[in-house]
Amino acid sequence: MIHQVDRALEQFLRDVVPVRAGTVDISFHAPDQAWTSGLTRPTIDLFLWEVSRHQPSARAGVEEDTGPGGHRRWRPPTPVVALRYVASAWTREQRDEHELLGALLSAVLAHDRLPAPVLPEPLRSLRCGLSLGDDQHRFPLQLWPGSTTKAAVTLEVTLPVEAFAWSEREEPVETVVAQVAPAGPPPPADAAEPDPPPVLRRRGQGGALVMEGRRRPDPG
Repeated sequence: MIHQVDRALEQFLRDVVPVRAGTVDISFHAPDQAWTSGLTRPTIDLFLWEVSRHQPSARAGVEEDTGPGGHRRWRPPTPVVALRYVASAWTREQRDEHELLGALLSAVLAHDRLPAPVLPEPLRSLRCGLSLGDDQHRFPLQLWPGSTTKAAVTLEVTLPVEAFAWSEREEPVETVVAQVAPAGPPPPADAAEPDPPPVLRRRGQGGALVMEGRRRPDPG
């Protein structure tokens, strides 16, 4: 997945910025001293320095869908990750570096996602968001080689990751048949009916309300 995003970013720089092949190289190396000392041509470096969950896209609950055969299925929400790159330009002249970074900045500001033509086939069906990094996620300057500091553009690519498999939902229960066993043997046919509950009456006694019971008269 990450290497596919690398390919998409490289194609974005070639097609959209544009950065001509044969004139400017594109690299994904950490900009350490060993790497910088070996540069022979102008280069744009896209160093991936952080991968994390994209919190603004986090969701609760479940996803539901209809799978093959018309069966309902579910899975946890698809997580969205953020890949953060620091883009720096390396040339002999600082003016050339600023020109490259300015062209890159304009291209990123004009797009809220990586265009479909630059995406490799496995990413074509996904929305790969593209934006500048915010102040909350700043590239740590201590990662620059030695005491060298350079102007750079922080890029953020967001994309969903198919991390969970689908599970089929069980069919809902439509009818419930309950059989309740009798509590005991049935009473005999000639058994006497139970006495009815007494009738309660209220009367006053010594300033208090008193309830007294009187048995109902026998209708026979």
